[in-house]
Amino acid sequence: MHRRFKVGSKLDLNSAVKSGFALIATISVMVLLVMIALAMLSLSTIESRSSQNGRAMAEAQGNARMALMLAIGELQKSMGPDQRVSANGDILSDPASAVSTVNHPHWAGVWNSWKAGTQTGSTNPDTASEHRTIDGASNTGMHPTYEEDREDHFRSWLVSLDPAEAAAASSAKDLILDGVVKPVSETAAVQLVGAGSLGPDSLPQDHVSARLLDVVRSDSSGNTSKGRYGWWVGDESQKARLMDDSYQLSDAPENLAESIFRHQAPASTGTTTVKGLEDMTDEQQEKLDALQSRRTLDLVDGTTDEVAENFHHVTPFSYQVLADVREGGLKRCLTTLLDRNIDRNDVFNTSQYKNISWKADADDYMLYKFNTKDSWSVTRGQEMVSIHDLAAYYQMYDEGNRLGHGNYGVKYRSQQVRDGIQLATADYGTKGYLDQYMRQYSSLYRNPVPIKVQFLMSMTAEPRSSNLITAASPYTHKLHLGITPSITLWNPTNLPLVMNFGDDPNRYAQMFRLMNLPINIRWNKNDGEYRSSSGIDMNWAAQNGQGKPNIFSLYLSGTRPITFEPGEVKVLSLPYRPGNMAFRKTDRFVERHEVASGWDPSAFLELHRSDKNNSPPHSDGSTLLFKATDKISVEITADAPVYTGAAMAFFMIQASHQKHGNPGTWHFRQYFQMSRVGKGAINSAFNNTLMTKGFPGGVPRIITQERSGSEIISRAADQEVWPFMQFALMAGTETSETSNGGALGG
Repeated sequence: MHRRFKVGSKLDLNSAVKSGFALIATISVMVLLVMIALAMLSLSTIESRSSQNGRAMAEAQGNARMALMLAIGELQKSMGPDQRVSANGDILSDPASAVSTVNHPHWAGVWNSWKAGTQTGSTNPDTASEHRTIDGASNTGMHPTYEEDREDHFRSWLVSLDPAEAAAASSAKDLILDGVVKPVSETAAVQLVGAGSLGPDSLPQDHVSARLLDVVRSDSSGNTSKGRYGWWVGDESQKARLMDDSYQLSDAPENLAESIFRHQAPASTGTTTVKGLEDMTDEQQEKLDALQSRRTLDLVDGTTDEVAENFHHVTPFSYQVLADVREGGLKRCLTTLLDRNIDRNDVFNTSQYKNISWKADADDYMLYKFNTKDSWSVTRGQEMVSIHDLAAYYQMYDEGNRLGHGNYGVKYRSQQVRDGIQLATADYGTKGYLDQYMRQYSSLYRNPVPIKVQFLMSMTAEPRSSNLITAASPYTHKLHLGITPSITLWNPTNLPLVMNFGDDPNRYAQMFRLMNLPINIRWNKNDGEYRSSSGIDMNWAAQNGQGKPNIFSLYLSGTRPITFEPGEVKVLSLPYRPGNMAFRKTDRFVERHEVASGWDPSAFLELHRSDKNNSPPHSDGSTLLFKATDKISVEITADAPVYTGAAMAFFMIQASHQKHGNPGTWHFRQYFQMSRVGKGAINSAFNNTLMTKGFPGGVPRIITQERSGSEIISRAADQEVWPFMQFALMAGTETSETSNGGALGG
């Protein structure tokens, strides 16, 4: 039997599929391994980069932390002592310029508050000053200065700069330092405050830049790295505090003490006057107490986008220490000392009161002693700040009677001010007024301050008697002078000031007087036909043989009450009187010239004297004579007639006690200012120089244009005058003691 075998192959599909899957799985694993490798490589790269960034960030944070520590250290070193004061760089700006002339107005600078100068034998400038009230201590030149050319008071700018730049006061004004937000290696400065803090419309001058200073770091392996830092200290003390008005929604004060406290401690600094906060309601302002920073101010309802521009102007924080910047330490509380009743026996000349233990000129009685440069006299010693003056100002709060000598403090109500506290001028009464005057210590602080006195000098005419008009003397009129005066008074307090008044026409709150002027007036008629050989002064023209030697007197608050609002300035002048525009009487103590508010040029005082020369037929010894066809001009010079010893002076006095025809008690003056007075070449030269400064161009001579006699007569018929000179005397401030001559220098 034969068997047949077939040779061939057999396909096992099951095994083939298994093999395919095995191959795919192997490739996938390989791809996965590759991906894992790539991922691990990426993670390693990221970790490496992150580590490098972390080191860079740590280094940058370390630099910033070091800059912060340096800034705090400089702040403590410079501003730590009490005898230091700070000011922004803008204090060096030109005051005459409408814009800042300083490159860096927001840098904070530090000055020595009191540096008296170098003492004999001392070489250390920090110990040369004796900031003490020790008799005999050298205290010359103590006043600080902020001028950039006076480096003796300046210490440093609180910003990162080179040492020489930081120590120069002029750096804030002249140094050009424009920083950028993201500095590179070539950048010299960094911008620390810019548009991000100030808003997109901020001015470049309001940006704050600081110089970048180099720092080198070394690790334990000796490797070094370089970096830079910058810092700036902003002065929050020179910003307005944002706060709500806690009194706005509260009840009215229940008593005088609470009213005074509210006036002296305002609940708000005027938040709604800040740009961007104008429309805030009272309820919205209450949320200001919750501010965490100035930046969170944007989150308060009622603010606008403009609030960002206030970075340099407002702050939610305002703290202070009552430091004595002159002597160091805290300020001394003088409450107990100032609240005591002032003893009238505490006077200047203690030799009269040897048994009084507390003398007026004792070292413990005066706050400070100054140098003897401006001492009143050799015997009275040094100038001082008197406790009497401070006590008088302090005791203004007291509405009650001290020792039964009248009410001389603030009042809660009066006839003019029904609600709210106010001040009242002193009223010494008509009986015992000397004692009242001596007890009204605070009266000076309860009076308006004269800040300007002015008047117009005019020509007018009065007809001569017909029997005096002859062929030899054909002049039909006498030339009279007209004065149109006004005064400007200011209430320097933060309370309404009420001037006392009553119905008695002989009682007034005050009287203002302008005394003689060191000027000379001469007349020229018809271009030299007649010229006054000797001039006249205002005293001679106004006196008319009666009264005191002054030009005019104005009475205040008699039948017309006067009230000044806090800080208010009032112009007061003679009122218009229908049918009697010219106050023709010159006896100033018979006809009371009471002022009214405002300026009325139609009312004037008529003076009956114009020409002292007795030169017939042109002058009769008291007036210039003229007719309609004449031409008259005036020459005004600063050479005061030697026979008067003319001086310029004004004063205000208490006038409520005066009676008809009584010129008053002159020691009741409240304000009194006078130039040098008396005859002699020295005083004449002083007054001549003083008046010359007020003449046009500094030339002490004015010649007016000719005036028509017919026009003068015509205006007089209409009760008008024709002005030819204006005089104005205004108050000045911040004068130098070296130029004003000292206490008795004029």
